[in-house]
Amino acid sequence: MANERTLIERLMKPEVRSARSARERKEQLTASVINHLSRLLNSRQGCSLTTPDYGMPDFNESLGTKNEMQAAFENAIRTTILTYEPRLRRVTVRLEEEDGPRLNPRFSITAELVSNDDFPKQVSFSTIMDPAGKLNIW
Repeated sequence: MANERTLIERLMKPEVRSARSARERKEQLTASVINHLSRLLNSRQGCSLTTPDYGMPDFNESLGTKNEMQAAFENAIRTTILTYEPRLRRVTVRLEEEDGPRLNPRFSITAELVSNDDFPKQVSFSTIMDPAGKLNIW
């Protein structure tokens, strides 16, 4: 399958062999998607001269109620993924509820992997925003 690793991943590590089993292919594809999502969701719009809307919008100056900001952030993550990660579709993003103050927001992302293989295509990722504003994905 041609989209298990991105072009950059294949250029940086050409010696990595293609996975043989469906499980290995799904693991390789999922790892590649997580790698790309990490770069994508930690980039800010305007950082790319050729694609100015690549990455996440800046929410530092945003105003609104808690629910409005939550919906805006969920929508921004979803839209960014659907626009720039073609290996995922039917993406949903949800802020995970926490007890107490929300100092490090956690989001759950579920999606369907686009693949020609017979493995289960539903995937889910968790993210947590660290104090510096970086989204960590696993």
